[in-house]
Order: sequence, then structure tokens, then C-alpha cells
Amino acid sequence: PRWFYYLGDALQNLGRHEEAIGAYRACWALDGWDEESAWAMYRAAECHIALGDNRAAIVACADGLIRHPGIAELPWMAGFAAWGMGDHRKAVAWARMSAALGCYEGVGDDAPRIGFTNPRARYEGPYDILRFALSALGDARGAAEAEQEFEDARALRLARGGAS
Repeated sequence: PRWFYYLGDALQNLGRHEEAIGAYRACWALDGWDEESAWAMYRAAECHIALGDNRAAIVACADGLIRHPGIAELPWMAGFAAWGMGDHRKAVAWARMSAALGCYEGVGDDAPRIGFTNPRARYEGPYDILRFALSALGDARGAAEAEQEFEDARALRLARGGAS
């Protein structure tokens, strides 16, 4: 599985997104280390979004959650993809799942992780989606609350030494 993960990484970095997706899928299908397998689907979702296929990105994120249901970045990416499709209700649902798994108000610090991570997605990312999706749905109060949560989660990430 590891070889396929890093093949996908190299292909993605070369802009060969379709081939990268195939390699990431091979990593996932071999069902090795759960964190790497889930992260392969996160990276596949990035490739799908780069190719303009947000629906496939959501499927990749859901597949990643099959391998490791504690990766907050997966529902965050699915929420981002749903928002990109204009499906704001689903974007809100995915963002709320991500927040529950994240490190600001969620259980993210309890999930054993040793490798792959996107700190912004684990902290303020869900609230970034919420502030825009809720606004698009006409929920000004919810969007304002999400804006404050975004700022507070970002501050916490930075205080904990997360990249700026």
C-alpha cells in the first residue's frame, strides 16, 4: 500500500491527477495502515477537485472514512466539495461532522494520529465552510456564530503551534 500512496503523491505533484487517483485507490484497496489508507482518499479527493469532479471527491472522502473514521479532514474536504457544487445543506452537514472530529470543539485530540494531517482542516476549516454555507442558506445568525468559531479555532491552532 505504501508504494502506491507515494506513487500517487508523486503523480499528484506532477499534475497527473487521474493517474494519481488510480494509485491512491490502489493504496486504499490494499487495506494496509488505516491512517495512510484514509489519507490516500483525502489526496484522491484533492485530485478529483482539481479535475472538477466534486461528487467523486465526496465519494473518496466517504471511502476514507471507512478506513479511519477519526480523520476530521475527510468530512472537511467533503464539505468543501459540496459547497463547491452549491449543495450548501450537505456542506453544512459535512462541516458539522468535521467539527465533531476536529481539535477545536471535537474529539480530534483523542484520535491517535501519527502522520498525515492538515491542521487548518482540524481546527478552523469546518467553521470556514459553515460561515459561507450558512450565509448562502440565509442563516445570518448561524453564519456569524461560525465566523466567531472560525476565529477562535484559528487562534487555538496558532497558540498550539500550528502553521500560520
